[in-house]
Amino acid sequence: MDMLKAVLVPGLESLSLTVDRALDGEFELGELPPKLTKLAILCPWHYFCPAPYKVFIALSPQLDTLTTDGPWREQGDFRPYGSRIIRPFLDELVLHCTRLEHLAVVAGTYTERLFQRLPSSVKVLEFVGNQEPIPFEDALIDAIARAGRKTIALSRIVVLSYEYELIGKREYARLAEACVMNDVQFEYVEEMSG
Repeated sequence: MDMLKAVLVPGLESLSLTVDRALDGEFELGELPPKLTKLAILCPWHYFCPAPYKVFIALSPQLDTLTTDGPWREQGDFRPYGSRIIRPFLDELVLHCTRLEHLAVVAGTYTERLFQRLPSSVKVLEFVGNQEPIPFEDALIDAIARAGRKTIALSRIVVLSYEYELIGKREYARLAEACVMNDVQFEYVEEMSG
């Protein structure tokens, strides 16, 4: 991880990190570049690696943009990754993300505390990987109501579903109704699985 330290110079504004099998997650980042606001984490492997999460957690208070990529984008199934997560890390992570605007979540990475702690800056909340019904839906509906009262910036909920799972829009009727009542856009997207 010394190579990462070498590129974290004070003037760095954008970082693209490709994770490989050699990245073990045992590292200390030290002082972080104050201008770094854009992070891309690319992980082409089909295995769980905690290192990208550690990098993201360290940098999250100052990030404007996080982009991630990996085999799940082609496969459309986050369950193998979520099942290896020891605990729901997003509950704690969002406490450090005061400028986060777009958050995509996978079942198993959060509890109702995510919606209770949702940063006021989050505008788009995206559910990926056939979460039917959405886990902790009551807490999410409370967050949507806070958006209706304008105490948080949430303006759009996106549910990505995959046609082969035979899950329909009706599974999300209660969520869609809460969005309509609170002037939050609800979008249901069926993606074809290859």
